[in-house]
Amino acid sequence: MKSYKASVWKLSVNKTTKKPTYLVRWAVDGQPFSESYKTKTLADRFRAKLVRALDKGEPFDTVTGLPDSLRGGKAAMSFLDLAVRYVDARWAEASAKQWDSMTDALATVVPVLVKPGRGAARSRGAAACAAVVRLACAS
Repeated sequence: MKSYKASVWKLSVNKTTKKPTYLVRWAVDGQPFSESYKTKTLADRFRAKLVRALDKGEPFDTVTGLPDSLRGGKAAMSFLDLAVRYVDARWAEASAKQWDSMTDALATVVPVLVKPGRGAARSRGAAACAAVVRLACAS
């Protein structure tokens, strides 16, 4: 999901390590993000890229916290999308025993790997798993 509601804060120094590190902190849609850099120059350079993206009016990703220009490459595929594609590709040629194995494996893994969205109930992983199973059975 994308959001235009982003803010970048000033650099902060993390003195809890032997050598101080520099934190770049920003928020997208109220959710805070941060990245740590060994030198102030690197941190300031990254912060400048974030500020430049804000000035250009780029949308920020609410999952990674990065603007489109800094994400690079293709948009990351969510695990749920990957699971649905996997089931779609394998389901037609699979036997009933393999169907059972696939759904059991997905029922175990999907709740762990699918993060609940903002304001979503904790059982979203179970709902996602059920959706994968329903999509598989509909094929």
